[in-house]
Amino acid sequence: MKTKRYSVLALLFAMLILVSACGSKEKGGKRYYGTWKATQAEVEGSIFTVEELEAVGDNSISDSYIIIKEGGKAYLRDPYDSELTDWTIEEGGINIAGQHLEYKDRTLSLILDDNKIIFEKVSPSQALTKSEAKSDDMEKKTEEAASSKTGKKTDASDAEKETAKSEKPQKDKDEETKTEEVKTEEAESD
Repeated sequence: MKTKRYSVLALLFAMLILVSACGSKEKGGKRYYGTWKATQAEVEGSIFTVEELEAVGDNSISDSYIIIKEGGKAYLRDPYDSELTDWTIEEGGINIAGQHLEYKDRTLSLILDDNKIIFEKVSPSQALTKSEAKSDDMEKKTEEAASSKTGKKTDASDAEKETAKSEKPQKDKDEETKTEEVKTEEAESD
């Protein structure tokens, strides 16, 4: 009888732990809600601002930000990509798309390839605006256009050459016709 009682108590205790862990998703979440912008990067032990990195031609964290929304969704944006993904609270920070971000001194830090990207909260706003979605679409269209130009540049110039060749005889015929018309008009006026 005692063994059953202990196993039932152990089961109840385990269930309480699980329930409290599930409830903790939103507990303390308010500090994370809002817009976080990449402001610094730690590279090989040295801290660089976004502006310093841009000055040496490194735009890898330029315009990088995270919008953390209540309810477990986050919008990630960097110069190369954007995505809507899930986030959860973990010990010492949060997890976004499988990556741990440490919360310390009102910043979120993400470690990528032995470098650290530091995000600071710039706004409590959780709003994803239409202009952000449009800029993402514009960038994708620009990238697609650039890749199609490089991939089809020879095709386009070949097509232009063919068009020029086929138009040249037509231009010559048009010029001959105009010349004949002018000669005919001159002859008639004499």
